[in-house]
Amino acid sequence: MENYRPSRKDIKAETTKRRDWTQSDIEKVRALGDFDDPIFALWFLCLHHGTRVEELPSSCVRQLDLDAETFTIEDGKNEASEDVMPMHRATVDTFQRLTENKIAGGNLLGLRPDAKGDCSGNVVKRAGRWVRKHITADPSLTIYHSSRHTLATRLEEAGVEPHLIKRVERHALQDDTFGRFSMGPGLKRLGLALNRVDFGFGL
Repeated sequence: MENYRPSRKDIKAETTKRRDWTQSDIEKVRALGDFDDPIFALWFLCLHHGTRVEELPSSCVRQLDLDAETFTIEDGKNEASEDVMPMHRATVDTFQRLTENKIAGGNLLGLRPDAKGDCSGNVVKRAGRWVRKHITADPSLTIYHSSRHTLATRLEEAGVEPHLIKRVERHALQDDTFGRFSMGPGLKRLGLALNRVDFGFGL
């Protein structure tokens, strides 16, 4: 271990701290209004749902119920685990549009996978270029980590209980007393918590 040298990726991860999306940042993106751009749609869904890099761009979204306003998502860190999650009211139309435009057998956002069939690597690069082009060259602002943290911050500011914030972002709980939010009152409660955050998209 004496000869160990951290990789460039390790150094970057340690030195680059992610920051939240400010309302000014959000207004810049909102002005674009290009829901046909898959990266815009990805940012929009990440901001409202706190999804991980492995989830929305891949085939992890298994089922969308537009009537119940829920979607079933495979845990990006555990393929054996699935969660039924509520849609934020601002994203229902976007989910519907993406579902209608989805090519059979393709992923929800129509993004091209790499040679191994994984979309996340390509998407991270595209998302990074998109942020630098439209918002800022500041490397501390990203679509994924920054959006997840922004949502958690906004939920906390709205007075949402910590265990519900963890559920929204699908973190494991040390005390699983509340069980899985897969159906019934728990899912409704989670939806009400999520919709206490309004990012200003005409609601």
